[in-house]
Amino acid sequence: LDEVLTMSARQCAATGDLGWKRRYDTHVMLLDTAIAEAMTLTPQVASSIAETSQANEQLVAMEAAAFDAIAGGEPGAAIAVLNSADYSAHKAVYAQGVHRQLDQMRSAIAAGFVQARSARQKVWVVACASVALLVVCWGSLIKALRNHISHRNEAERHLHQTAARLEEAAVEAESASQDKRALLARMSLMM
Repeated sequence: LDEVLTMSARQCAATGDLGWKRRYDTHVMLLDTAIAEAMTLTPQVASSIAETSQANEQLVAMEAAAFDAIAGGEPGAAIAVLNSADYSAHKAVYAQGVHRQLDQMRSAIAAGFVQARSARQKVWVVACASVALLVVCWGSLIKALRNHISHRNEAERHLHQTAARLEEAAVEAESASQDKRALLARMSLMM
């Protein structure tokens, strides 16, 4: 946007056509908005943006003086302002500030990517550990359930064996009881 402003001011000074000023006025607002937005989006580069903003304010003031000279019928004075060493120095400060901001923004973005990658790796590690822990827990649960079923089946088998022995013992006791009654009955007949 800065080059649009510079070229608009220089074209206006060279041609005397104030249509270039209207173009300039439209773009100066866009540049001011972009600078303000950049300060809110990237606070870590605010000092570079402030330096660039100051250089931009100086350039805008010099360009406004050039437009005033053109309106006053002195295009030579306007050209002198726009070609002055002071104007070139402010342009250089502005350009250096923009390049520094871009470098700092690139560094901030790169650092953000590194942090995001690190966070993603940590999430993967935690997820893998969680899955491994879940597999171990399910394995332990299945093993415990199999042991429980095995013990229960063993206990049921033992219970059935005991019940069968008790039933045999009851049958034997009944048989012995009948034998005893029969014996007692014979003995009582013999007596």
